Amino acid sequence: CLLKACQNALEFRRRKFQTNAANLKQQLSWKFNGHLRKKGISGLIKVDYENMTLSIEVQMPQDTSNRAVRDTRGLSGSFVA
Repeated sequence: CLLKACQNALEFRRRKFQTNAANLKQQLSWKFNGHLRKKGISGLIKVDYENMTLSIEVQMPQDTSNRAVRDTRGLSGSFVA
């Protein structure tokens, strides 16, 4: 009975963690895109919890080659709220 209660509690915590992770991922994307829009830039942020990676692609408006910026050192300004 105690083992079952612990398993149920663990499963509840796991589901809550996954929900929070998904919500955080969505909020990060919205905030990132909001900051980019203020600068007239478009972009994409990808969070991969499984591989523990964060990928950022930024499309500059004057970039006629339609290629994403991969080197963030070329960007100026701050994206911190």
